[in-house]
Amino acid sequence: MGLFDFLGRKNNGYSILELAIKSEEIRDGLGMKELALHIAMSTIADLLSRCKIKRYVKGKEAPNEFTFAMNLSPNANMTAAEFWQKVIRNSYECENGAIVIPYERNGFMNYQVADSYAIKKYPMKENKYSGIVIDTLTLNKNYSEGDIFHFNFENIELKKYVEIMYSEYGELMKFALETYKNKNGMKLLLELESVKTGSEDDEKKYKEQLKESMKSFMTSPNAVMPKYKGTSITDFAKGSSQNSDDIRNLRKDIFDTVAQIFKIPQSIFYGNITNSDQVFDEMITLVIAPHAKVIEQELNRKTISYDEYIKGDRIEIDTSTIKVQDILKLSANISGLVGSGAYSPNDVREKLGDAKINEDWANEYYMTKNYANADDISKGVNE
Repeated sequence: MGLFDFLGRKNNGYSILELAIKSEEIRDGLGMKELALHIAMSTIADLLSRCKIKRYVKGKEAPNEFTFAMNLSPNANMTAAEFWQKVIRNSYECENGAIVIPYERNGFMNYQVADSYAIKKYPMKENKYSGIVIDTLTLNKNYSEGDIFHFNFENIELKKYVEIMYSEYGELMKFALETYKNKNGMKLLLELESVKTGSEDDEKKYKEQLKESMKSFMTSPNAVMPKYKGTSITDFAKGSSQNSDDIRNLRKDIFDTVAQIFKIPQSIFYGNITNSDQVFDEMITLVIAPHAKVIEQELNRKTISYDEYIKGDRIEIDTSTIKVQDILKLSANISGLVGSGAYSPNDVREKLGDAKINEDWANEYYMTKNYANADDISKGVNE
């Protein structure tokens, strides 16, 4: 095989410049922005999916088919955790928030999160929804506001802030990446004897084939490049390497800014929690509770009538189930909660994530003799 044939082996890849810096496309930091957004949205979704959705009838907890769907199995193909993760994700992806479509299947109500839809808003009557797409299925039916659940968080506004932030950091990240790759890439000088290979087209073809073969040689873990008389390869990039501090600092700035925009404590955002109780309390208060309130109000207004509401019927999202409680640290508090009549033993066990006791006494409310009616005490003193 001659030199021309050897250099002419076809390989899919990059130009000689791209090969010299690295065998992948130079990015402008878009991937880091998307990664930061993914971390923010998945963190919110993961914590929110730990909340328990409860139904109360006349003030007493009354689980039913709806709470089963919302807490365990909303449809045949998704768990509740997957369902709420998609709700949070689509609330960011869809311009007007996430919508959930109820439908009946095998005698049970199921719920699917729409991937896209069109909305027509009316100030004095129900909004209309059409062109609803779920995975690969496009629904022919149009829906009114009362037919669906619509979760509109502040994520759309947050997205605008992220885009503004990225418009400032994007060019800086692109420049830092290009500088880093150029400084640390291979720079080779290939010297050849000046040999005519034919016409100008042949000369151009020869140069292109040379680039292809150099690319194959430099990217393959095991390769052989024949050296012919009159050829010389010199590496003149040695000593010009640069560390990645600029890239790391810009990435941290992007991540810190996204965490701040979403109000997520940085220790949770980075997965480096030093004071879990304080940090989780902050996360629940600033981030999870507002999301839970939006979901709670939407579920209530679409499932509870006015007459039911004034009788004590409601849907409640319990955010206390997010944290794993240390029962030894809480023993004194548990005694006070039960002894004051605020919670039954089963109420407390549920808060701790333990199974309820299947006994009537565990659902009763107790109060120690240390407590008495303030008016009774006053009368006793006066007598």
